[in-house]
Amino acid sequence: MVRFDTGRDRASVNQDVLGPLGVSDAALADELRAAGFTESTVGLVHSAPLVAVAWADGLVSDEERRRIRDAAADDGAAGTRAAEVLLDRWLSQRPSDDVVRASLRAILAWLWRLAPAERLAAGRRLLEQCQAVARASGDRLGAISGAEHAAIDEIAALLATAQPRLSA
Repeated sequence: MVRFDTGRDRASVNQDVLGPLGVSDAALADELRAAGFTESTVGLVHSAPLVAVAWADGLVSDEERRRIRDAAADDGAAGTRAAEVLLDRWLSQRPSDDVVRASLRAILAWLWRLAPAERLAAGRRLLEQCQAVARASGDRLGAISGAEHAAIDEIAALLATAQPRLSA
């Protein structure tokens, strides 16, 4: 069970975690906190799928690390020391399935608050980032491993629930 500061109610604690995403869902806030996210690190939910793709084949290459860090910086996700430390941990030790699952649920909640055209663009951008990470570890032609392709397919299938026309 999540413990709350005695001077703060559950809604304000949830807002700390969910505020940057612009969503309000107490169960999602609990899930994100249980997965280790805080107000300072919740921006990394958009990086977790990229990290999952990088780890799909069992190791993260230097080029995959660079692409993930660049994407996190572009998204403004690595703006705190806590976020940088957490991202570094994910790049050296595979994050748990709970982290990835909570991140994807948060991304879906965030997508649903967008207008349909924005939702489509944001979903495509995430899939393109996943593909770029997967290609970074491939051969000179940018081949994507079977394991990474499967990870991208899983992410695409989940994103399709927010926008049926999304595909990898």
